[in-house]
Amino acid sequence: MKERIRDIKLDVMKGILIIFMVWTHVLRPGTKFIESFNMPVFFMISGIFLKNCNSFSDLFNCSIKKIKTLYVYYITTNLLFLLFHNFFVSINFYTNDNAVLDFFPNLELYDKYSFKDFCFRLILVLTTYGGTQLGGATWFFRALLFSSL
Repeated sequence: MKERIRDIKLDVMKGILIIFMVWTHVLRPGTKFIESFNMPVFFMISGIFLKNCNSFSDLFNCSIKKIKTLYVYYITTNLLFLLFHNFFVSINFYTNDNAVLDFFPNLELYDKYSFKDFCFRLILVLTTYGGTQLGGATWFFRALLFSSL
């Protein structure tokens, strides 16, 4: 099999896009223009390196591999955080104290999940429709899974 030679221009472009991503997270206001193109271009450049599938079995095997890596990691991480949600509220890691809003007005308050709430959140996690507060950073795995499939 012929080995691919790395194109330094693509590495530089991906590096610049990663710097833009960090910049938009640090300087939240005024970054709408960068946000409008940053991640889509990053995914397009990353798509250049996806494996070509020449048959249905190749496509099936590639899809199973993506599901095993990206989906399983996303689900495992978010399920762990979901299982520990009530514990996090009880030790005040997630807070439900309204007095905190005086200091942090944009903070989200959390209560303990009932069984019904837990089941609803479980369905959201399994369908990748919604994750958990701490698992929010795993959105990238969900997006990469669906863009690669």
